[in-house]
Amino acid sequence: MKKYCAFLLSFLLLPGVHYFQVQQRKIIPRPTIRVLYPNGGETWQRSRNYTIRWESLKIEGDVKILCKTESDALDWIPITENTANDGSFTYSWGQGFLATQEQFKIRIQTLDGRVMDDSDRWNYISPPTDLNWSIEIRRNDRWLGIVKVNKLSGPGPTQDEIICGTNWANSISLTFPHGSIIELEAVPIARNVFRWEGACRGTNPICRLEMIQNYVARAVFEKRPVTMHVTVGGSGDGTVLSAPQGINCTKNGGTCEAEFLHRTVVTLVASPAPGSRFVHWTTTWESFPVDPRSCLLKTISAGIIDDNPTVVAIFERIED
Repeated sequence: MKKYCAFLLSFLLLPGVHYFQVQQRKIIPRPTIRVLYPNGGETWQRSRNYTIRWESLKIEGDVKILCKTESDALDWIPITENTANDGSFTYSWGQGFLATQEQFKIRIQTLDGRVMDDSDRWNYISPPTDLNWSIEIRRNDRWLGIVKVNKLSGPGPTQDEIICGTNWANSISLTFPHGSIIELEAVPIARNVFRWEGACRGTNPICRLEMIQNYVARAVFEKRPVTMHVTVGGSGDGTVLSAPQGINCTKNGGTCEAEFLHRTVVTLVASPAPGSRFVHWTTTWESFPVDPRSCLLKTISAGIIDDNPTVVAIFERIED
C-alpha cells in the first residue's frame, strides 16, 4: 500500500501530467427586504404617528411602502411612492385612509417591484379615545341662505341645533368627538338656488357626515331667476325701458318680459309717445314704490324683485 501511494504521488507530480484542483465555491447572498414592524397582531390608533420599520440586504436605492386592508385585499394602496431605504418611515393613520377596526398589512418593496416583503399577519386599527374633529362650514352669501347643524349621535350628549343665520359670518368652525354623526341642512332664503361643495356634494339640502377626519363643507347659495312682465295700457301709448337692460315694451309689442336675478334692483322708465302722456303705474310687485297720490306723473320707479311681478304703465291720449 505504501509503495502504491508513493507511485501515485510521483506520477501526479511528473512534468506534463495534469491533475485536478478543487476550489471552494463562493455563495453570493440574494437581495432581500424584511418587514419588522408592524409584522402582525399590532393594534394602532387612527391619527397617531407610528414608525414602520424594515431591514434590507443588497438593496440599492429608495423603496416604496404600500398598505392593503382585509376588506379590499386585492389592492395595495401606496403610503409613499418613494422614501429612503434607511429602515424606518413615520406615518399617521388618519384622514379617512382606513376605517376604524379595519385590519391591514404593510408591504415594503423596491421601486421596480422585484424585491418585496409583507407583514406576516394582519394588524388592526382602533378608534382613538380622546380625539376631536372639526368641520368648517363656509357660505358664499349670508343673505341668500342659512345652514343648520345637528349632532345626531356619538360620544357625549346630542347637541341642540346650531342655526348659522344671517347674523353669522360666512365661515364658522365647529368641533365634535370622533365618531359623531352630524347633519347639515342648507335652507335657501326666498327659494334661492343651492348646492354643496367640498365634503358635501350635490343639491340635496341634507348632508350627514361621520366625524372621522376634519372636513370643509361649503354651502353655495345663488340668486334664482325671476321673470318680470310689463304691459303698456290706457288710451295713450309709450315705451317702458328697464335698467338693467331687458325690458323694451310698447303697446304694440317689443320685449315685455325679461329675467332678472332674485333681489336685483330694477328701474323702469316710462316714456310717452307723441300725443300721449304718462299717468301712473299699477303692479303686483310688493316692493315697487307705487303711490297713486304722488306717482301720478312719476315716469321712473325702482324696486327689488322678489317674485315674478307684473307691472302696467298707464298712458293716456292728450286731447286736442
